[in-house]
Amino acid sequence: MTAVRSTVAALLGAVLAVSPVAPAASAAETVVTVAVAADTYTSSSSPSSDFGTSASLGIYGTPASTAVLRFVLPSPPPGATLSAAVLRLRTTTLSSAGSANAATVRTASDAWTETGTTYATRPAVGPSVLGTLPGGTAPGTGYTVPLDPSALAPSGSMSLAVQGTGSDSLWLASRQSTTVAYRPVLQLTYTDGGTGDVSAPSAPTGLTAAASGGTVTLGWAASTDDVGVTVYVVHRSTVAGFPVTAATVIGTTTTRSLTDPGRPAGMWHYRVTATDAAGNTSPPSPSASASVQPAPATETRVTLAPTADTYTSSSSPGSDYGASTSLAAYGSPSITSVLRFVLPAAPAGQRLTAATLRIRTTALGSAGSTTAATVRTASDGWQETGTTYATRPAVDAAVLGTLPGGTAPGTAYAIPLDVGPLAGRSGSTSFALQGTGSDSLWFASRQSTTASARPMLDLTFTGEGTTAAAVVMAVGDIACEAPVTVTATTCRHGDVADVVRAGAPDRFVALGDLQYQRATLAQFLGAGAYHDTFGSLRDITLPVLGNHEYLDGTTGYFDYFTGPGTVSSAIGTRPDGYYATRIGSWTFLGLNTECGAGGVSGGCAVGSPQYEWLRTQLAASTTCTVVAAHRPRWSTGASHGSYPQMAALWDLMAANGVDVVLSGHNHVAEVFRPIGVSGTGTTPTMSPTGIRSFTAGGGGSSMQNVTATTDPLLPALVARSRSAYGPLKLTLGEGSYSWQFLPVPGMTLTNNGTTGSFSGSDTCH
Repeated sequence: MTAVRSTVAALLGAVLAVSPVAPAASAAETVVTVAVAADTYTSSSSPSSDFGTSASLGIYGTPASTAVLRFVLPSPPPGATLSAAVLRLRTTTLSSAGSANAATVRTASDAWTETGTTYATRPAVGPSVLGTLPGGTAPGTGYTVPLDPSALAPSGSMSLAVQGTGSDSLWLASRQSTTVAYRPVLQLTYTDGGTGDVSAPSAPTGLTAAASGGTVTLGWAASTDDVGVTVYVVHRSTVAGFPVTAATVIGTTTTRSLTDPGRPAGMWHYRVTATDAAGNTSPPSPSASASVQPAPATETRVTLAPTADTYTSSSSPGSDYGASTSLAAYGSPSITSVLRFVLPAAPAGQRLTAATLRIRTTALGSAGSTTAATVRTASDGWQETGTTYATRPAVDAAVLGTLPGGTAPGTAYAIPLDVGPLAGRSGSTSFALQGTGSDSLWFASRQSTTASARPMLDLTFTGEGTTAAAVVMAVGDIACEAPVTVTATTCRHGDVADVVRAGAPDRFVALGDLQYQRATLAQFLGAGAYHDTFGSLRDITLPVLGNHEYLDGTTGYFDYFTGPGTVSSAIGTRPDGYYATRIGSWTFLGLNTECGAGGVSGGCAVGSPQYEWLRTQLAASTTCTVVAAHRPRWSTGASHGSYPQMAALWDLMAANGVDVVLSGHNHVAEVFRPIGVSGTGTTPTMSPTGIRSFTAGGGGSSMQNVTATTDPLLPALVARSRSAYGPLKLTLGEGSYSWQFLPVPGMTLTNNGTTGSFSGSDTCH
């Protein structure tokens, strides 16, 4: 236990400016001294004065002068409770610093700032007295005020007020005092309940792992402990004998068995540790392994009719052919046909393995062509009627398929397509068919009176019959601009990338503001910047646009993730970049929440292009759904707060069963309770069928503060913190999900005005 207490005290000292003090004589006690984080005083005789930078604190009963001090209390050591608290103060050397009158210590509202607080904006003071400094104090003398420990917060930020009881002045040194030893401190004593348990349990033995289908069943023999084991922690990896960390935890249990469902084919390795009531943790067990065999392959075939088609001609630049019963393709003059299909998401556990575009030439004698035609993807921002050569959609450079020359009139043709660029796509997607010479190609459109002649798109999905739980890491607000200078509190994006990679995710969701300041391609590629730290994750990254990407007009973002010149890709169409794909058995939607002028085309209101696209996606989805967006609809981040401009999108998602929304923008960690349809107000409507949202803005660039503990949003929160960088880990299972914020080494997530956990689980709607 002594070693555990030393580690706890050292960690608190590094993260919360807490300095450890030698333990009391009893081995069952830990004493921690907490430095004051902020202090000031207010005076009724100077109601507009700000004393936040004063080296002293003034306390009177009459006129009313009250000092307020903020402390950030650490979490108790494992198995211990707060048993005593003492406020240590020192009077200044001013001859009138001592007072004949007593002073009392009470709790105060924590909604104040060190500078800018005046008598008119002073925090409210609680009615109960926690402790008393008797009268008769002298100048230049240290005093201790015992406090009622039950009145203190269990952890996190809290404020104390010191008030006089008469007209005699009391002057105390503040945290701005040039003599460190004179500054106020709070001394806390924690007692472990008298157990004095310093012995860790033995390592679990006899671990076995057996796979049946995609489920691994684990069992082990009991650990021994002088008091008793309270919980077993189970870890998983793809590496035998792996080191156990927070990122390898998959579950806890009070029994000696656990099932791990949804494992894909492969070899899986497990270890178990035991923990007792005092927080002592055993060494890990030897690893046990289970081989999950591939399930029989399955295949799903889908045939899609186009939802729109037309063609444009350079020889008739003002003509609209949207109602034509035929489509054309020439190389010269330039005539291009475009067809829109709504691609479905891949069925659970399957992937796209084949795609074929089927067309039929018309009966016109010149309908066949001696020259080849190519199929490419095109920008999806066009309408069936009203599209002319002048407003034609942009066509991508990459060729997906080729129809050889030598086609004949009135004949059906199948054009195999490259599925690589289509992998992961779902939703509205446009294809262009272009000729390569001056010979015409004419084929039936979707308006053809002969249904069998109309274009069709055949898709084949192949995969295993079982669906694995998918591991997702998510974080935003990431990389500093080169040259990068790493400090204890800034530019820690390299450490965050290490935590993400250690979790071996199936997907990494990058929540916007990925590269500071303007997110140009050069800045993405700068030394020590985004590519150097997160570049190895690019193939599994699902990014969304943030406000800093818009400082470069989204050019650097798309050039980095999809290559220069690409118009349409798996992460959406430039410059708007909203898109849909699958993660395991879940539907994933990436939104653009730059809703104001200069942002996403048409904004985010009801009826906007993105709103209508989202409505179509949600109507077609039959799975659990996770949505990523840079700006959070709800947040207590003090720098940016909530974003009511996306209220219409939020309400649409809440009304259509979205389960999880991930955001960044505020550089904090937040876990919200489920929130339903709420309109544009500042207070959310809680709903058991609402959306659970997470703010994961701890990508490493910088930290930001949270709002006061009086924020009306606090009841909607499970937990919030601004004390650590690190990603959010999501495990997306069949019908359920779990979450865990993972701080980088050396940092700890500390609740600020909340008391909940930074990990948990829930079921889908």
